[in-house]
Amino acid sequence: MILLTIDTFCKDLSPILKMIGDVLAIFKLFIPLILITLCIFDIGAAVISNKPAKVKEKIINCVKKLAFSVLIFFIPLVCMVIFGFVDRFRLTIENSGIDYEVCYTCMFDPNDNVCVAAVECAK
Repeated sequence: MILLTIDTFCKDLSPILKMIGDVLAIFKLFIPLILITLCIFDIGAAVISNKPAKVKEKIINCVKKLAFSVLIFFIPLVCMVIFGFVDRFRLTIENSGIDYEVCYTCMFDPNDNVCVAAVECAK
């Protein structure tokens, strides 16, 4: 059983936070690319079928997929904004002893030296 203290909360959870950061990076890149590729194939198949109603339907579906892919691409940005609000209270956080920088770095830049060192320390 892992005992988490407020002082080392982020360092203790750094392997998990690094994994979350890696997954976010993969989602941010590959999910939108897959959706855009699917849109291209759907519209291409609809155009080849020579049915205007089907083309219109596929274009509407494609616009929805593109909007969804943009939303997925900006999820890390929304998380950064939320962490930015927390960052405004950095002085309070630093006085409380929470290692906030490790949490932030592992979530949004999992290959940074701060995160890698924290993961090595947590092992």
